[in-house]
Amino acid sequence: MDMAPREFLLSWFSTARPDSELNEWVKGRSWLARLPLVLISAYYFVSWCGDNLQGNWFSGLNIGIHEGSHLVTAAFGQFICAAAGSVGQCLAPVIAAVVLLRQRDFTGLGFCLTWLASNLFYVALYVADAPFQNLPLVTVSRGEALHDWAYLLGDLGMLGAAGFFAGCLRLAGYACALGGVLWGAWVLYVMARANR
Repeated sequence: MDMAPREFLLSWFSTARPDSELNEWVKGRSWLARLPLVLISAYYFVSWCGDNLQGNWFSGLNIGIHEGSHLVTAAFGQFICAAAGSVGQCLAPVIAAVVLLRQRDFTGLGFCLTWLASNLFYVALYVADAPFQNLPLVTVSRGEALHDWAYLLGDLGMLGAAGFFAGCLRLAGYACALGGVLWGAWVLYVMARANR
């Protein structure tokens, strides 16, 4: 019989249940060894509050996944191919989080939220630029580079809403960045408390 979502979440993440996956996982693990991940997440969150457009450790990886997603979906038509870059780069940290969850690496989940935030800020910049097309574009295919979001929003007749969509993506980026720090700090706290 399948568990209800609430029961599933409690069985994995509840610190009130001694047999939860989180409580079992933290036993015998060093919170100090995982502290750098949380500090990096905190550093990025604070720096993104001042300037969410700055480059970071994830930038090269993100652009590689973005362009690779275009290549993988090139045969599915221009609309899907254009959307695949941003979707692929945002989906990568979600897939990484699922893999880490399956491996019971709870600290890594918070870092995946930080990685997702970096992608959301990048996509927000790209969306905001759609009406103006001032960003220098990168392409791995032949021919002139296509501004994905100018094409997508233009095709949908929503180019005028680019600023709104970009703002929503930035807000989601801040939420993920803060969530990554809070989740990582919480896991370290539970780990430190369990291994006193």
